[in-house]
Amino acid sequence: MAACLGAKMRPVKRNLRQVSLFPTRPYKSRTGAVTLYEITGEQTPFLASVYPFDRRIFTDRATRRPLERLIFIPSRPIQASIGDHLRLAGDSRTYRISRVLSYPRHLEIEAERML
Repeated sequence: MAACLGAKMRPVKRNLRQVSLFPTRPYKSRTGAVTLYEITGEQTPFLASVYPFDRRIFTDRATRRPLERLIFIPSRPIQASIGDHLRLAGDSRTYRISRVLSYPRHLEIEAERML
């Protein structure tokens, strides 16, 4: 019976916000330093439900600043990988993707705000 109910469930499309995905790629300079840079030409806008990751406050061990972690559930499939950047519309903060979880019916992206 539970399998039948699970098959009829569909993702909830509440709290949808406009989000932009900026893929990142490594770049090696002439001195040998490796950095990540955003590929602005490949920006992918999409709608996603945005939720707080956890009720607890996580802190950065080095600076003791609280980390803001969010879960993004896109309304459509997108190509996201760890290290890519996300930005919410109307917000100047950048979030770095820390984990991408793929489920049969949806994709879940965990991201933390960059300091």
